[in-house]
Amino acid sequence: MVQTELYPIFMKLCRDPVAEVRNAAGQQLIPILRRLAELDVSWMEEFIEELQDLATDRLFQHRLMFAHMCHALAAQGDELDTALFVKDFLPQLLDLSQDKVPPRPAFLTAMVVPRPLPPFIWL
Repeated sequence: MVQTELYPIFMKLCRDPVAEVRNAAGQQLIPILRRLAELDVSWMEEFIEELQDLATDRLFQHRLMFAHMCHALAAQGDELDTALFVKDFLPQLLDLSQDKVPPRPAFLTAMVVPRPLPPFIWL
């Protein structure tokens, strides 16, 4: 049920045209990732790849959604979330910092880097 119903609904909400809907969906990312890790689902990589697709979406609002998710993982996550962030989200986030839509790269960087910086940033 999770893979066939909830996962597609979550991704649809992440791409919703209304910012409040996208933001509400993004706030659920950490609990969703933690639960999927607990369940050890076989399709976790597929789910993460679809999240990563937001980073290169043609619509800036979807790329921004990816940045919001990264911020949540970096600012609020625990060790599991930090490891997941560094492995699966940071490379796309670094690419996104070079976004061609000015002045948004600076905005993304300022928004995503939490204050104070988590310890893993210095690794």
